Amino acid sequence: MPNPTSMMHVKQINQLIETGKAYEAEDALEQLLALGPKNTEALKLKAYILSSQGRFEEELETWLRILKIDTEDQDATSWLQTRHLEEQEHRYFTDQLPGGGFKYLTYQRGLLKPMIFGLIGSLSFTFFTNIAISQVQALAKPEFLITGFLAVVLLPMIWVAKAYLTTMHSLKLDRSGISISTRLKTLSYNWDEFEDVFLCHVSNHSKSDLALTFIPKDTTKPSFEIDLNPDETSIRSRHHLIDNVAETFKKPTLKFRSAVDGIESRKVIRF
Repeated sequence: MPNPTSMMHVKQINQLIETGKAYEAEDALEQLLALGPKNTEALKLKAYILSSQGRFEEELETWLRILKIDTEDQDATSWLQTRHLEEQEHRYFTDQLPGGGFKYLTYQRGLLKPMIFGLIGSLSFTFFTNIAISQVQALAKPEFLITGFLAVVLLPMIWVAKAYLTTMHSLKLDRSGISISTRLKTLSYNWDEFEDVFLCHVSNHSKSDLALTFIPKDTTKPSFEIDLNPDETSIRSRHHLIDNVAETFKKPTLKFRSAVDGIESRKVIRF
């Protein structure tokens, strides 16, 4: 039995997460839940930890546990709606390959930010040009207009083009290996070329990061990783990808990024 006098509250446990002590926080939560199994705030914090580590099935079980306690919990119902949407997207945008394996068509999230900047830049340049011509003739000089066009229209257009060509377009994996395709090239590896595959995570509120990281045996070859952060990932259903990697190669090892040997000295390509 945990000692009630040493029991931490949710706020204290949250502070552990903020300082990067996710495993200590998880142990403290288990102690708290042993005495108060219906503590939904503690359960939500546990779900956050599980999500940040890519333990998505355990996260699902935790949210379902919350719903059993409170069937109208807004956070739980919202999370389940998002999970359901991911399942639908996975069904429509993932193809089973004839010889076995899967092909994922991805989100083009890398295009979103440059497209927004490009739109804002174009609208700003149009507005500036109209004002300059109609009201401030001194600003309508060619050198001002050309400089403005280059800065707020052309550069964002180049950014959009680069993002379009270099972001992950599709991912294929089968019993032989994995390949990631952009519109310029395809990066392919056989499974026997890899030393290991990790779920690398950094777990705190100020800097949370999760990636599926593949480490080749050949140290001269680049490692690569797939961003699995919920608001940034290109993958439509992250838990399916992890399960498929486990089926075709091996179950990814959960590790803090800093604990993966040699990763800081390797070239790492991130998608």
